[in-house]
Amino acid sequence: TSIDADELAAALGGNSGLVSEPAPQVVTTALPQLMVPIRSLEDLKALPSGGAGARLAQTLRTVGTDCAMCYTSETEDANATVHCRMFAPGLGVPEDPATGSAAGALGSYLVWHGLVRPHDGVASMIVEQGIEIGRPSRIHVEISVGNGGEITEVRVGGQAVTSSWNPASWHRLHNSWRNTAPPPSTPSSLIPLSRRSMGNS
Repeated sequence: TSIDADELAAALGGNSGLVSEPAPQVVTTALPQLMVPIRSLEDLKALPSGGAGARLAQTLRTVGTDCAMCYTSETEDANATVHCRMFAPGLGVPEDPATGSAAGALGSYLVWHGLVRPHDGVASMIVEQGIEIGRPSRIHVEISVGNGGEITEVRVGGQAVTSSWNPASWHRLHNSWRNTAPPPSTPSSLIPLSRRSMGNS
Protein backbone atom coordinates (compact mmCIF):
# COMPACT_ATOMS: atom_id res chain seq x y z
CA THR A 1 0.00 0.00 0.00
CA SER A 2 1.43 3.38 -0.99
CA ILE A 3 0.58 6.76 0.45
CA ASP A 4 0.89 10.00 -1.51
CA ALA A 5 3.18 12.59 0.10
CA ASP A 6 0.92 15.52 -0.75
CA GLU A 7 -2.17 13.73 0.61
CA LEU A 8 -0.34 12.90 3.82
CA ALA A 9 0.86 16.50 4.13
CA ALA A 10 -2.69 17.82 3.70
CA ALA A 11 -4.03 15.29 6.22
CA LEU A 12 -1.44 16.57 8.70
CA GLY A 13 -2.64 20.13 8.13
CA GLY A 14 0.44 21.16 6.14
CA ASN A 15 1.43 22.04 2.59
CA SER A 16 3.02 20.22 -0.34
CA GLY A 17 6.65 19.37 0.35
CA LEU A 18 6.08 18.93 4.09
CA VAL A 19 6.95 15.22 4.12
CA SER A 20 10.66 14.48 3.75
CA GLU A 21 12.71 11.29 3.40
CA PRO A 22 13.17 8.40 4.03
CA ALA A 23 9.72 7.19 3.09
CA PRO A 24 7.05 7.13 5.82
CA GLN A 25 6.84 3.64 7.27
CA VAL A 26 4.51 1.79 9.62
CA VAL A 27 6.58 0.30 12.46
CA THR A 28 5.34 -1.69 15.45
CA THR A 29 6.67 -2.07 18.98
CA ALA A 30 3.44 -2.02 21.02
CA LEU A 31 1.08 -1.08 18.19
CA PRO A 32 1.49 -0.01 14.55
CA GLN A 33 2.40 3.65 14.08
CA LEU A 34 3.36 5.64 10.99
CA MET A 35 6.79 7.28 11.12
CA VAL A 36 6.64 10.57 9.19
CA PRO A 37 9.80 12.62 8.47
CA ILE A 38 9.04 16.36 8.31
CA ARG A 39 11.06 18.86 6.27
CA SER A 40 12.03 21.21 9.12
CA LEU A 41 11.46 22.05 12.78
CA GLU A 42 9.56 25.18 11.74
CA ASP A 43 7.18 23.12 9.60
CA LEU A 44 6.64 20.54 12.32
CA LYS A 45 5.92 23.14 14.99
CA ALA A 46 3.41 24.87 12.68
CA LEU A 47 1.18 21.79 12.32
CA PRO A 48 -2.13 21.91 14.21
CA SER A 49 -2.63 19.38 17.01
CA GLY A 50 -4.40 16.39 15.53
CA GLY A 51 -3.50 17.46 12.01
CA ALA A 52 -6.62 17.81 9.88
CA GLY A 53 -8.64 15.68 12.33
CA ALA A 54 -10.96 13.22 10.61
CA ARG A 55 -9.01 13.48 7.36
CA LEU A 56 -5.82 12.41 9.10
CA ALA A 57 -7.62 9.59 10.92
CA GLN A 58 -8.97 8.27 7.61
CA THR A 59 -5.59 8.56 5.86
CA LEU A 60 -3.83 6.69 8.65
CA ARG A 61 -6.35 3.87 8.55
CA THR A 62 -5.57 3.25 4.87
CA VAL A 63 -2.11 2.08 5.96
CA GLY A 64 -3.32 0.16 9.01
CA THR A 65 -2.68 2.54 11.89
CA ASP A 66 -4.29 5.29 13.98
CA CYS A 67 -1.06 7.08 14.94
CA ALA A 68 1.32 9.42 13.14
CA MET A 69 4.72 9.97 14.76
CA CYS A 70 6.01 13.09 12.99
CA TYR A 71 9.66 13.96 13.50
CA THR A 72 12.57 16.09 12.35
CA SER A 73 16.26 15.88 13.14
CA GLU A 74 16.23 19.62 13.90
CA THR A 75 15.75 19.99 17.66
CA GLU A 76 15.27 22.67 20.31
CA ASP A 77 17.61 20.93 22.75
CA ALA A 78 21.08 20.38 21.32
CA ASN A 79 21.29 17.08 23.25
CA ALA A 80 18.13 15.66 21.63
CA THR A 81 18.29 13.46 18.54
CA VAL A 82 14.85 14.25 17.12
CA HIS A 83 11.92 16.60 17.77
CA CYS A 84 8.58 14.79 17.59
CA ARG A 85 4.83 15.29 17.64
CA MET A 86 2.44 12.31 17.80
CA PHE A 87 -1.11 12.68 16.45
CA ALA A 88 -3.87 10.10 16.93
CA PRO A 89 -7.18 11.89 16.24
CA GLY A 90 -8.91 8.60 15.42
CA LEU A 91 -8.29 7.49 19.02
CA GLY A 92 -9.53 10.77 20.48
CA VAL A 93 -5.97 11.96 21.15
CA PRO A 94 -5.18 15.04 19.02
CA GLU A 95 -1.62 15.14 20.35
CA ASP A 96 0.22 12.98 22.87
CA PRO A 97 3.01 14.61 24.91
CA ALA A 98 5.10 11.46 25.51
CA THR A 99 4.58 8.26 23.55
CA GLY A 100 6.99 5.54 24.63
CA SER A 101 5.75 2.99 22.10
CA ALA A 102 6.12 5.47 19.21
CA ALA A 103 9.56 6.55 20.41
CA GLY A 104 10.73 2.95 20.36
CA ALA A 105 9.28 2.43 16.90
CA LEU A 106 10.94 5.64 15.67
CA GLY A 107 14.28 4.53 17.06
CA SER A 108 13.96 1.25 15.17
CA TYR A 109 13.06 3.12 11.98
CA LEU A 110 16.04 5.49 12.30
CA VAL A 111 18.43 2.61 12.95
CA TRP A 112 17.02 0.56 10.07
CA HIS A 113 17.55 3.48 7.67
CA GLY A 114 21.05 4.19 8.98
CA LEU A 115 20.18 7.61 10.41
CA VAL A 116 21.20 6.60 13.94
CA ARG A 117 24.12 4.20 14.13
CA PRO A 118 24.87 1.68 16.89
CA HIS A 119 28.06 1.63 18.94
CA ASP A 120 29.07 -1.70 20.45
CA GLY A 121 25.73 -3.12 19.36
CA VAL A 122 23.52 -0.41 20.88
CA ALA A 123 22.07 2.72 19.25
CA SER A 124 20.98 5.45 21.67
CA MET A 125 18.81 8.49 21.05
CA ILE A 126 16.80 11.15 22.87
CA VAL A 127 13.32 12.16 21.69
CA GLU A 128 11.94 15.58 22.63
CA GLN A 129 8.13 15.67 22.47
CA GLY A 130 5.12 17.55 23.88
CA ILE A 131 6.70 21.00 23.66
CA GLU A 132 3.98 22.46 21.43
CA ILE A 133 1.24 21.59 23.90
CA GLY A 134 3.10 22.81 26.99
CA ARG A 135 3.92 19.32 28.32
CA PRO A 136 7.55 18.73 27.35
CA SER A 137 9.08 15.28 27.63
CA ARG A 138 12.45 13.69 27.01
CA ILE A 139 12.32 10.02 26.05
CA HIS A 140 15.48 7.94 26.06
CA VAL A 141 15.59 5.08 23.54
CA GLU A 142 18.13 2.27 23.20
CA ILE A 143 18.06 -0.13 20.27
CA SER A 144 20.08 -3.35 20.46
CA VAL A 145 21.35 -4.53 17.08
CA GLY A 146 22.60 -8.02 16.22
CA ASN A 147 25.71 -8.90 14.24
CA GLY A 148 23.63 -9.14 11.08
CA GLY A 149 22.11 -5.69 11.57
CA GLU A 150 18.80 -7.06 12.87
CA ILE A 151 17.04 -5.22 15.71
CA THR A 152 16.87 -7.50 18.73
CA GLU A 153 15.57 -5.31 21.56
CA VAL A 154 13.99 -1.89 22.14
CA ARG A 155 14.26 -0.13 25.51
CA VAL A 156 12.41 3.10 26.31
CA GLY A 157 12.31 5.36 29.37
CA GLY A 158 12.20 9.03 30.30
CA GLN A 159 10.51 11.95 32.02
CA ALA A 160 7.33 13.85 31.16
CA VAL A 161 5.10 16.57 32.61
CA THR A 162 1.89 15.05 34.03
CA SER A 163 -1.44 16.77 33.45
CA SER A 164 -5.04 15.58 33.16
CA TRP A 165 -5.34 12.38 31.16
CA ASN A 166 -7.85 9.93 29.75
CA PRO A 167 -7.03 6.40 30.96
CA ALA A 168 -8.94 4.68 28.15
CA SER A 169 -7.17 6.63 25.41
CA TRP A 170 -3.80 6.32 27.15
CA HIS A 171 -3.95 2.54 27.38
CA ARG A 172 -4.84 2.32 23.69
CA LEU A 173 -1.66 4.27 22.88
CA HIS A 174 0.79 2.76 25.38
CA ASN A 175 1.68 -0.83 26.02
CA SER A 176 4.01 0.28 28.81
CA TRP A 177 6.49 3.05 29.49
CA ARG A 178 9.29 0.50 29.12
CA ASN A 179 8.87 -1.71 26.06
CA THR A 180 11.17 -4.58 25.13
CA ALA A 181 9.20 -6.12 22.27
CA PRO A 182 11.34 -6.18 19.10
CA PRO A 183 9.81 -4.45 16.06
CA PRO A 184 9.77 -5.82 12.51
CA SER A 185 13.37 -5.85 11.27
CA THR A 186 12.67 -6.46 7.58
CA PRO A 187 11.63 -3.96 4.91
CA SER A 188 8.28 -5.73 4.49
CA SER A 189 6.69 -3.10 6.76
CA LEU A 190 7.77 -0.28 4.45
CA ILE A 191 4.95 2.00 3.29
CA PRO A 192 6.57 3.80 0.31
CA LEU A 193 5.57 7.14 -1.13
CA SER A 194 4.33 7.00 -4.69
CA ARG A 195 6.90 7.69 -7.42
CA ARG A 196 5.00 10.85 -8.42
CA SER A 197 5.03 12.24 -4.92
CA MET A 198 8.78 11.57 -4.65
CA GLY A 199 9.30 13.80 -7.66
CA ASN A 200 10.31 11.02 -10.06
CA SER A 201 8.95 10.62 -13.55
